[in-house]
Amino acid sequence: MSITLYKGDKSQGNGVTYTTSQANLQKDGIFTTADVNAGNWIFYQGKNYHGPSVKKQRRVESDVSISNVNGSVFLVEGGLILFKDTDFRGDRKWFGDNEENLTNTFTGQPPSGISSGIVLSNSRSVVLYDDLNFKGNSYTMKPGEWCEKLNRTDTGAGGKSDKWLSFKFI
Repeated sequence: MSITLYKGDKSQGNGVTYTTSQANLQKDGIFTTADVNAGNWIFYQGKNYHGPSVKKQRRVESDVSISNVNGSVFLVEGGLILFKDTDFRGDRKWFGDNEENLTNTFTGQPPSGISSGIVLSNSRSVVLYDDLNFKGNSYTMKPGEWCEKLNRTDTGAGGKSDKWLSFKFI
């Protein structure tokens, strides 16, 4: 997985290549263009994966404009990643296996501080449940699905609350 970021015209050879997430891109300059060489990446306007502007890049592509989202970049890898805020912002946690209790996923956050998620597997779905231990109403995310708003109203799951408290891969 790699991405090359440029501070201006690529022909000037001013690219910086990254192979991991970067919480503060601006320490290396103000980038305006990206070449996605391999992998799935999320660009954020601010450092530490924050800010109102977010750009998802899920395919190999050259000359991707990132002038409005050049504060930080996150490399998305296999498994499941859940985010505290909508649009893949805020605190995040990666999971590689089933989780029967999500109530304390984000330290200092109320239970089910989960607002968006990405299924990173290309072959396995994830079923979210509104009760502990894989019980209650459910919503299934398909392999490779990116869900900007994982609340129960937007997913159409219905039920009595907006909390996802467990999940399992199927």
